[in-house]
Amino acid sequence: FLKEKKDGGLQWKYHSFHGRNVLAGDIMWRKALDAEENVPLDQRIECLTRADISFKSALKMNHSVSSMRPLVGGSSTRQGGIENQALQEQQVTAETLNKRIGEIQAQLDVASIQKLVLTTVTQSEGIDLDTEKMDDLAFTLVDVSKLYNDYASPLNLFDVSLLILCSCKANEAEAIKINWKSIICEEILPSRTSSESVRDFLNRLKQGSMLEGETVVLNQNGNGDGALPQFESGEWIPRLRNRVTELGKKLVGNGADWTFPLDLIVGELEGLSQLYKSTREEDYVTHAWAAQTVLNVGVPFHKLFTSYKSLQVIDNAAVSG
Repeated sequence: FLKEKKDGGLQWKYHSFHGRNVLAGDIMWRKALDAEENVPLDQRIECLTRADISFKSALKMNHSVSSMRPLVGGSSTRQGGIENQALQEQQVTAETLNKRIGEIQAQLDVASIQKLVLTTVTQSEGIDLDTEKMDDLAFTLVDVSKLYNDYASPLNLFDVSLLILCSCKANEAEAIKINWKSIICEEILPSRTSSESVRDFLNRLKQGSMLEGETVVLNQNGNGDGALPQFESGEWIPRLRNRVTELGKKLVGNGADWTFPLDLIVGELEGLSQLYKSTREEDYVTHAWAAQTVLNVGVPFHKLFTSYKSLQVIDNAAVSG
């Protein structure tokens, strides 16, 4: 009955209950990767999660017996109308189980990023995907290269692009720089200002980002587009801090810290902090929000100190030049 109905969930529960964890894991893993069936992404993620649980349970049992000994034995019998056909567990080594668990963890990492893309696309009014791409995103496990090249990059999903590069341990310095500059600019631009120095800084900031075409309006005499956000209001600061912190926590400490380019981020945040300070009154109380943002990510203080020291050396060289 369980086999005929192809009810993977019931099969998984049945075999898990009887301690056949390898068999249960295989069933869930196959269902998660089945390209023939129209399975929603959330269900595929659930199947991967169950497979991960089963193989970890099998590994735990395997530690108490010989790594080449069958975990559970059995022969074909009939019990309660349910046919057990060759239910003997596979002879699986701890090495094989660890390999499977590693593969599933990698698939779960990519699937979680895919879910983020799906949510973003579904909730955004400005993104329009063709039916085929939307169906792939919603009902299949998209290959990580396709996820980056067909979705994250062309749709300007900068955070997602960095998460993919981190997951793949890809040290693509130029792509990382472009995405981070775009993230910073996206929280500030378009903008208007009454300061020429602010205008010049923001125009420089957007160079090398995906937002080079965004507007920076100078309205010293009250002229200009009043609908644009005013840089001097500082409303962009908490948004930028939150975004850098949330994304940084997902990137730092996962074996690809280069996806959080410290010198670049410190330089741009501190530059914006000093620029904003220059637009305030003399009695304005300075807040070291740039440094605190990076510390909130989890960057050690000594690394932050080294980055600031490097930044000071560059500034001194520029002045000397």
